[in-house]
Parts: sequence; C-alpha cells; structure tokens
Amino acid sequence: MPFIPAFLGRSMAAAVLLVLGACAQLPQDVDRPVSNALASPAGTALATLVQERRRADAARYESGFLLLAGPQAAYGSRLALIDGAQKTLDLQYYAIHVDASTGRLVRGLRAAAERGVRVRILLDDFHSTGRDALVLGLAFVPNIELRLFNPLAGARGSTFSRLLNSAGDASRIQQRMHNKLFLADNVLGVTGGRNLGDAYFGNSLNGNFIDVDVLAAGPIVQDLSRSFDSYWNNERAYPAQSLVSREELQAIR
Repeated sequence: MPFIPAFLGRSMAAAVLLVLGACAQLPQDVDRPVSNALASPAGTALATLVQERRRADAARYESGFLLLAGPQAAYGSRLALIDGAQKTLDLQYYAIHVDASTGRLVRGLRAAAERGVRVRILLDDFHSTGRDALVLGLAFVPNIELRLFNPLAGARGSTFSRLLNSAGDASRIQQRMHNKLFLADNVLGVTGGRNLGDAYFGNSLNGNFIDVDVLAAGPIVQDLSRSFDSYWNNERAYPAQSLVSREELQAIR
C-alpha cells in the first residue's frame, strides 16, 4: 500500500467532506398546479385569421403548414405570434440563451403578459446557468409561469459544478427534453430545430446553426398543445421559484 502523508490524507478527507456537504438536493413536495392549453381557440384574432386564409385558399384540410426555411422568417414568425396572441402563449425549449435576439422576444412576452395573455414557458434545465439563468426571472412576472424540466440540483454558477453535484444521479440527468414549441392561442404555432438565441437566428458572430421550422395552423396545433401539457404537468417539471430565488438571479448580474 503506498504511503500517504498524514497531512495529505487529512486534506483529502476535508475536501471530500466539503464536497459532500455542499451537495444540494431537489426540493420535495413541490406544488405543481395543473393547467392546460386554451380549450377552444374560437373567437381569437388568430383563429379568425386562420379561418379566413383557409376560405380564401379553398383549402381542402382544416390544418395548414408553411415551411420557415430562413432565420429571418423563423424569428419574425415568433414575434408575430407574440404580438397576435390574445389569450395564451406556450413555449417549450431545450435552451434559451440570454442575448439580443432573445431579449427582444422576452420584451414581447412581458408586454403580452401585461395585456392579459397567460404565458407558460417550459425549459430544460441543463443550460440555465451563468447569464443564461437570467431568463428565469420571467417566472416572477405576473401572468408568466416558468417551469424547469428534469432539473439539476445546485448553484447556477456553472454547468460543470451542477453535473458534479448530480454525479450520483447520472441516469436521470441524461434524460433531457429537446422539444421546441412556440404556440399562440392554441391555433398557430412554430415547431422545428431552433432553440432561442442569436446563433439560431443568424445573428451570432461566432457561428450560426442551420435549422428548419414549420408554422402550423388549425387543429394540428391542438395536438402540439397536448404534447406541451403532458410535459408541463409532469412531475419532473419544477416551477422555477422552487429552484431559484430573485436574490440568486440578482447576484448573477
């Protein structure tokens, strides 16, 4: 057996105890009020728009689709959905980065909430660290609810520290949510490959992702909303307030 100096052994033991003592746990008995998508989109401006376009095009089917191949169309469609929503906005994403592109979307979501739109945001919790954690501040805005899916316990200073803290729960934390939905009044929605951030809308100076989105309209959006609701009301979706406080977010600034 190799010789280990006594002072080194004590140091290692102290380090292990420090790490173990710092390990955070996910909250227990979290209150998750059940909520669901708008039961009927009829009567909203977006629903009227969809019906008018369907009649004008003499469309054969109730649902319609439009390919959004470019980043400008993808970004503009999301802004238009925010501006046009009258009752609900449901967003589901793997990552939301705090940058210029998202900043404009966030300001729109705040404005929508102020005019009475119910906003629900479901975000995978893997990347909500550092400055990207600041998006969690939306959880404290009236009419906006934000839940984090399958969270990692621990402080939000870095992803590495949270992974280290969750090392004993590796099988669970590998089960990430990559769904991407942006739904307005349960009648129009965008889905596809883009998360939210400069690199997804052609605005990053370091490199941009090439993705494709689809604008969906009509009853098919209700199917997308049912998928959203199944994740939103899942026991792995934690209200952001149960995981982070205003003071913690203010410290990140």
